[in-house]
Amino acid sequence: MRIVRISLVATTILVLAVAYTGVKYFMTSEGAAAPQSLTYRLDIKEQEKSVEAPVLQARQGDRIALTVTSPSPGELFIHGLDKRAKLTPGSEATVAFTAERSGRYFIHFHGMDHSHTEVAVMEVAPR
Repeated sequence: MRIVRISLVATTILVLAVAYTGVKYFMTSEGAAAPQSLTYRLDIKEQEKSVEAPVLQARQGDRIALTVTSPSPGELFIHGLDKRAKLTPGSEATVAFTAERSGRYFIHFHGMDHSHTEVAVMEVAPR
């Protein structure tokens, strides 16, 4: 009888430990932690100094695609990720990547006239 009780307690502890580990590592407060594919469109225009750049949200592991248009030639650059795209007026350019590291990354337009404009901020949350 004592062996049955010890076996029952050990089995219960094992099942609870496995369930806890599964929930801790495979779930978030928002449900299943599956990576997503996210697409953002950025239209670079003459921006007023008082307008704040939009904040783009993602989580680690998400696949991101930024589709960008610009009225003037230059380069889109994502600081910290070293992703870039050459921009020509009237054409769309796409920068695609997987968000591997959490952090806050500034997205700038570098014009041919050496101008430097903040276009957006990418916030990547840990998964």
